[in-house]
Amino acid sequence: MAREGYDKVVLMGHSTGGLTTSYYMTVHRADRSQVKALVLNSPFLDWNLSKFQEKFLVPFVSVLPFKKMKISQGMSRAYAESLLSKYHGEWDYNTDWKLEVSPSVTIGWISAIHKAQRFLKKKADVEVPVLLMHSDKSVYGDTWTAEHNAGDGVLDVKDISKYGKRLGADVTEVGVADGLHDLILSRKDVRESVYRTIFEWPPRKRLIKYELVIYKAVYKNVLKPLFGKRYKHELLKPFVPKNAKSGTQLYSWIKAIYFCFLFKMFRTALYSNIIMNYGKEI
Repeated sequence: MAREGYDKVVLMGHSTGGLTTSYYMTVHRADRSQVKALVLNSPFLDWNLSKFQEKFLVPFVSVLPFKKMKISQGMSRAYAESLLSKYHGEWDYNTDWKLEVSPSVTIGWISAIHKAQRFLKKKADVEVPVLLMHSDKSVYGDTWTAEHNAGDGVLDVKDISKYGKRLGADVTEVGVADGLHDLILSRKDVRESVYRTIFEWPPRKRLIKYELVIYKAVYKNVLKPLFGKRYKHELLKPFVPKNAKSGTQLYSWIKAIYFCFLFKMFRTALYSNIIMNYGKEI
């Protein structure tokens, strides 16, 4: 992408892809300078198994030397039936590429997933902003029910939330009501809300950082040189009655209202600039 002239990249990963991109953003620091943000769609940050299986069985299997040996993931079609139009969904896709029944996986694959998950739980350090999205609930059962069309039938959303919030210092978590495991394949009104969430990001808390930068710049380059340490009092003089002392409630209210007005002007100008240059800013 760098050779083709793209200097700002937003990575997006779904399920195992979410685990892979999170791991990449933590480990390969030298190669990620062009990546400005990370969008995660139901990332596979932990196994959706029993406590015994997660704590003992998976670690044991991971160290076995038979890396090419295959292990079945079960015969459930519930998730596929929630997607495909010939069952209970609205999508048509090549089932030779995306199988109706999850294929068997090798011990080598299990080992790689386990190592990546364990690493992120201990050493996750994604420095760019992260948008963490997942369904608001998980559903269980190998046989399709109506609930499978309104929840994550693959992963535990509580695990996604728990470990996703630890990925970095700037993580925005969004639980999507009635979202499927692949949120983009949810029913129309749900996936439209997912798209809005993605395209309206970065969130409010990131814009506040820009506000503070602007406010500090105005203070340093305009207010302080003109008025020194007493810039607030000098600016407020025209608005303060002669009989109002600096410690009075009236004076405090006047200061608050006046600076809220100034701050609002700065913020409005800042937001307009961010919206006009959204693709460049992140």
